[in-house]
Amino acid sequence: LGYLNDSEYANRFAENAMLSGKGSLYIRQKLALSGIGSEDYPEFNSEDEFERALEIAKGIYKGSDDRAEKEKQLARVGRRLAAQGYTSQVVYKVLAKLR
Repeated sequence: LGYLNDSEYANRFAENAMLSGKGSLYIRQKLALSGIGSEDYPEFNSEDEFERALEIAKGIYKGSDDRAEKEKQLARVGRRLAAQGYTSQVVYKVLAKLR
């Protein structure tokens, strides 16, 4: 894009996106659409991403004794996390933790 420092821009963008609950897929896609090369993408810690996703999931998932309701809520959590740009690996790990 021609910023003075694409790497610095990418790091700041990623930091802000992570603070607003976005996952690494979302961040990479937005950086690519901004014209930032993949060599300037920040490194993502999968454990940190899992922890962020789990916190979001705990806010959505209310738990239930009814199996059908529980599965419905878990599906909702999975869709929300995927929509926020979390990898399928992270989503499945979070869902397994909530079960």
